[in-house]
Amino acid sequence: MYSVIFINMILLMNIGIVIYLMLYKPFSSQLLQGLEMFNEITSFVLTYISMCLTGEFVAEPEARDNIGYSFNAVMGVNITVHIYFMIRSSYRDCKKKFTAKKIQAEREAQKKRSEELEE
Repeated sequence: MYSVIFINMILLMNIGIVIYLMLYKPFSSQLLQGLEMFNEITSFVLTYISMCLTGEFVAEPEARDNIGYSFNAVMGVNITVHIYFMIRSSYRDCKKKFTAKKIQAEREAQKKRSEELEE
């Protein structure tokens, strides 16, 4: 009984956060805004699935097993999306740093050649 009340409170909080994110758009980047919306919607779905796992809604153990698999699938999708964006961001950062180092090395080499020509 108390677990259902607790889960319903979490569902209401998730709905409130999604409404806040949609109305105020607190993140400067559209990507961050979208990821946060994705997180909250995923959290809402996972909380709803958790409510189905309590036993008060679904009594059959086989059905709860299948619901558990869906919980794992939704969580896996969330993690996969975040890993993708982390790898993409890391790749872009490394590319910028290597490009900056390459430009710096070329400038130093050019400066060294110009000094050698002056001598």
